[in-house]
Order: sequence, then C-alpha cells, then structure tokens
Amino acid sequence: MDQYSAEVLVSFGWNEYGLMAKTVEQGIALHEGRRYGTANLIVMLTACLALITLIVTGVWMWWKRRPHGRAGAPARPTSRRTPYTVIAIMAGLGLLFPLAGITMLAVLLLDWLVIRRVARLNRIFG
Repeated sequence: MDQYSAEVLVSFGWNEYGLMAKTVEQGIALHEGRRYGTANLIVMLTACLALITLIVTGVWMWWKRRPHGRAGAPARPTSRRTPYTVIAIMAGLGLLFPLAGITMLAVLLLDWLVIRRVARLNRIFG
C-alpha cells in the first residue's frame, strides 16, 4: 500500500513480460555476461580479442603494402557519373539511420571542402 495515496501498488515481474520483452532481456543478459557464467565470459572475451586482432593485423598489412606517399585507396574514377542506384541507396540509408546520414554528409563535405582543395591531401587520398 502506498503511504501517501492509500492505493495498492501492483507488482510487475517476469511473468507479466511478453515474449518479445523476455527475448530482449535474455539478449541483454547474454551480452552483459549474466547468463551461462564463466563459459559465456570466455566466449565473449575470445570474440573481443579476435576482433581486436583483426583490426590490428588489417592496419599492419595495409601499412606494409600501401604505395609510398599515398593512402592506397583506389583512384577516383575519371567519369564523375555515379550510378543513381548507389546514390539512392546511400540516401535511403542516411534517412533510415540519421546518425549514419549525418556522418556520410560530414565525410562528403570534408572531401569537397578540404581534401580536394589541399594539394597534398588530394595526392594522398585522391
């Protein structure tokens, strides 16, 4: 009973959760390592270390194989005509995921306003 309004408070527990809420809760618990004990923690640690290893070795391999004085990215095509399908897909994804859209716009502006106008950056990335 609530001491201020004299109303009976209702308890809302696991049994009142719907199937989707239970599924999400189980996924969160698995992600946080609260399910399956030490075995789950070891599996998650292994996955994390594998991801870190992939990132480090990827950067290392790129550094060893990149052309001298360049980023090693493919050169811009001489034809500036980009297929409209790619533009439509990117715009759709940018609208569907606004933070990704803002990031795409920021990179596009960085390319237009800085990289293309600074000769050294244009040589490295262009």
